[in-house]
Amino acid sequence: MPVLYRFAPPGFTYEQYDKIVELMDEAGWGAPEGRRYHVCYGESGALQVVDVWDSTHHLRAFYEALFPVLQTVGVEATEPFFGQVHHIIEG
Repeated sequence: MPVLYRFAPPGFTYEQYDKIVELMDEAGWGAPEGRRYHVCYGESGALQVVDVWDSTHHLRAFYEALFPVLQTVGVEATEPFFGQVHHIIEG
């Protein structure tokens, strides 16, 4: 069953987000298996990220690669929100 992940660390900026995307791409995690959707939204200094994953298994694998990158970029690894997805409508 798909899961939703929302991450909203304090003070999260465009520059930090762009650097994380760059580093994850370089590490081969730019389009990870099991991620259906990725959205980053908000103003710089208050960005949030929402992902929809096929399973918690896929999400956990991504997390293992993501958290060291967050530390490198100086993003506080706050507790994200997780929830089971009930329904997805595309379009």
